[in-house]
Amino acid sequence: MVDQYGLDHEQLIHWDSLPLNAVSIVSKKKALQGQPKAQIRVCGDYSVTVNPQLETHRHPIPKPEDLIRRLGGGHYFSKIDLADAYNQIQLSPASQEKLALGTHR
Repeated sequence: MVDQYGLDHEQLIHWDSLPLNAVSIVSKKKALQGQPKAQIRVCGDYSVTVNPQLETHRHPIPKPEDLIRRLGGGHYFSKIDLADAYNQIQLSPASQEKLALGTHR
């Protein structure tokens, strides 16, 4: 499955044996327009391993009126595509251990 997405084994996948890891959940990813069929994706259930250790930071969602007011005088705008954003963030070795996924191998 990794080869299907063209992921670099050396950078993204590290095979190891860890005492504690998140449970893997396989789900269907909806087929986007132009794709022949739905694909699968592997997700992690971090409700037991990581979530209890997180600090909560509350950031209120801005009101649309406030956003429009702030952007009112702008000339250039951009849209950021966050596809595969999870794979674009480098983690420390300690964080990598906490975010490890368990699989059948």
